[in-house]
Amino acid sequence: MKAKCIISSIMLLCMLALTAVAAPLPVTIERVEIDDNDLRVNDANRLDIERGQQVDVEVRLSATRALKDVEVEALISGFEFNDVERISDVTPTFDMDANVSYVKRLSFTLPDDVDEDNYKLRIIVTDRDNDEVVQNFGLRIDVPRHSLQVEDVILSPGTTVQAGSSLLATIRLENKGEKDEEDVKVTFSIPDLGVSATDFIEEIENDDDEEETEELFIRIPRCAKPGTYSARIDVEFDENHRKLSATRQVTILENEQCAKDNEPQLTVTVGSNLESVGRGGAVVFPFTLVNTGRTSKSFTITPSNVNFATVRVTPTATAVLDAGKAQTVFVTVQTNDNAPAGQNQVSVQIISGGKTLSDIPLSVNIVGGGMSLRRVLEFGVLGLLVLLVLIGLVIGLSRMRSDDEPQPKQEEKVYY
Repeated sequence: MKAKCIISSIMLLCMLALTAVAAPLPVTIERVEIDDNDLRVNDANRLDIERGQQVDVEVRLSATRALKDVEVEALISGFEFNDVERISDVTPTFDMDANVSYVKRLSFTLPDDVDEDNYKLRIIVTDRDNDEVVQNFGLRIDVPRHSLQVEDVILSPGTTVQAGSSLLATIRLENKGEKDEEDVKVTFSIPDLGVSATDFIEEIENDDDEEETEELFIRIPRCAKPGTYSARIDVEFDENHRKLSATRQVTILENEQCAKDNEPQLTVTVGSNLESVGRGGAVVFPFTLVNTGRTSKSFTITPSNVNFATVRVTPTATAVLDAGKAQTVFVTVQTNDNAPAGQNQVSVQIISGGKTLSDIPLSVNIVGGGMSLRRVLEFGVLGLLVLLVLIGLVIGLSRMRSDDEPQPKQEEKVYY
């Protein structure tokens, strides 16, 4: 009886052990391709691929019974930095019906710093609780014949620089190809500002990922427009048959001195701010404008509207002056016949670029009871006419008087 109990216990433990072992996943990997090249399991011939290359893997598989939550992963192990940059790709989970073929596509890129060596491409098919299905395929990771990389770019004083300053670029190039590279041309530029610098590196060897550093500096234009620009690093190698580029963003700050230079600057000289005139008369105020800025500017002379007079600007109300140039304009105030006596105000504004640079007050003193200029001219012309008439009468009378006086007789001369 005791022996029977022991045997029963052993059989029960065996059954429990069998149930604890996961069943193999009923999946068959029918075909694996890389870039349309068929791979064979544990084939002696390895497929050659290059580092830096994108690898497209196509897996065809089927199941003998329905499955849920299946995943397919493509993996290359043994990379030094797999913990931070894993060489793998995995599909989303999917369900499989029995006796149906499924095609899954995976893709990954080989890092530029993966070692040149033999590797295994591992195709792993799993679900939640069955044993995985794994197939291994031989690969050879090779290096390209010519391959330069811009490993790093350091900008000094930084990625933010003031207009008018210098910008230094320290460029590190790494040779990841099989061949030494000679006469490598390196250009650092900001195309939108039209500035660049170029130099040559005599040789970059291919031994153990040889590196070279080149320093280039450019000067940002003094009055460059503030903003963010793309700085380009262009590298030409292999007898200028191959090129590579990299970009960095650079922020240009405004040069305050340049901003001041671009602002309109003006000196205004007025002959007099106060003039007297009678009603109906006119006074003229000369304005001399001098552009003291560093660029050509347009200045508009705008007098205020007044009720006691009409104001006009001659010869032009808009003066375009080059740097350091001057021009004189005249502000004429023609008073009305009924203008109020006393001081009357006129304001003259000088505007450039929508900004008022100067606001100059003018005073016109209208003398009450005085004759206007027009009246003075009328009386002057009338007086001149009267004077001319009087002069004509005097001359005429003088001639008449001369004609009335007897002429002395001439003595006869006797000749013997």
